[in-house]
Amino acid sequence: MRWNELSPEARARELRQQYGVAVAAMQSGTDFHANRAKADAAVSALRAEMYGTPSGRKEHERLEQRLEALVERERDRSVPGGER
Repeated sequence: MRWNELSPEARARELRQQYGVAVAAMQSGTDFHANRAKADAAVSALRAEMYGTPSGRKEHERLEQRLEALVERERDRSVPGGER
């Protein structure tokens, strides 16, 4: 089945799964930057699927914040001497 033939719910479910896999890989330290790109792509695509409702917007914002927190933590680890 093609992407545009999937229901909005099915697209959102698939994107959440992609996001979750990428975030888990980032947390484990597996190719952080490649998985960040995958998580960014999934969360960006989810915006179109989720912004139709207040609860969807709230969930999307939560996913973005989680991703940003991981990126900040990685930045802090990469700064010589520990946290900034």
